[in-house]
Amino acid sequence: VSLGEKLEELRQMLARHAQLNFSAIFRHARTRLEAVVTFLALLELIRIGEARVAQTSAFAEITVHAQERKETE
Repeated sequence: VSLGEKLEELRQMLARHAQLNFSAIFRHARTRLEAVVTFLALLELIRIGEARVAQTSAFAEITVHAQERKETE
């Protein structure tokens, strides 16, 4: 499992569903390594502005939202 593959997989998931539960993203991870790579891919999408995360209160489910990437000038 590569970071690039997970980035593409997460992009496709967010294209189909504008909002996902954080736990749902990891549901299909078969190994700890796959879960770690998935988490790193999610962090990268947040860093580049393609996703954002929100949590309504402490211990509440974290939601991941698709976000239009903003181009910098």
